[in-house]
Amino acid sequence: MIDNDEIQLNDNNLELIYAYTESILKSVNDDTNTINTKLGTIIAFTGVLIKITIDLPDQTLIINGLHCYFCSIIKAIIFMLLLSSIWVSTLGLTPIVSSSIAKPSELIENWYTVKSEVCKLFILKGLTNAVEVLDQERARKSNELNSGIKMIAVASTLIVIESLLISFRQINF
Repeated sequence: MIDNDEIQLNDNNLELIYAYTESILKSVNDDTNTINTKLGTIIAFTGVLIKITIDLPDQTLIINGLHCYFCSIIKAIIFMLLLSSIWVSTLGLTPIVSSSIAKPSELIENWYTVKSEVCKLFILKGLTNAVEVLDQERARKSNELNSGIKMIAVASTLIVIESLLISFRQINF
């Protein structure tokens, strides 16, 4: 990264880098917004799965005349997975501290008289920092989303298994 303001950059290169950085910043922002939407959907869908799980009958499986509480254990595991999915998705929605970007008022007060190339370079450094912070934020949110999806997949599988066990609850093996 360029830290020496004395380095002279070709104005065309500076414009190119500036435009590229702005497009990357927009792309990372858009990706983060998409992930936020998916995290919200995960939370809503998890609520539906919780309702389905609550509505499952509390029956025990009878095997050779003995009561098996396996269905109750599965139901408890399902609730823990769904609750974990909600927590992970909610954590994914929480923001982190953003990077420091020059405010327009600061630019007007302190950078108005400076050559435009130097001012653009200063702004570019701030945008570059913002891209790095937002990219880390996007990666964190993406990991939270993937974790939430995996928990829902396991919970959904267990809901199906429990439903099958309940349908066989009166059969003696």
